[in-house]
Amino acid sequence: MLTLLLKILGIIALFTFLLLGIWSFVIFNQFFHQTRYRNYLLEKLSHNIYRLTKAIENNDVVVNYNQGDETSEDEILEKKNLCENISKESI
Repeated sequence: MLTLLLKILGIIALFTFLLLGIWSFVIFNQFFHQTRYRNYLLEKLSHNIYRLTKAIENNDVVVNYNQGDETSEDEILEKKNLCENISKESI
């Protein structure tokens, strides 16, 4: 009688741990894919910000695309200061 009770409890424990293992694997898998996707987006964002700051820093004259003419030197300095502030804040 006691051995039958122990076998039943063992089977219940086995199924419990089996279900916990399966669900923890599923949840971990979803978390892993979400983390990979988030890292991919952050990498693309940081790469684009880097490219934009390098493009602004390397250009002597920034073209205003809305009007098609060149911006003044004050606007260029303002944009360079903005880039410097962004780089300082990121550090």
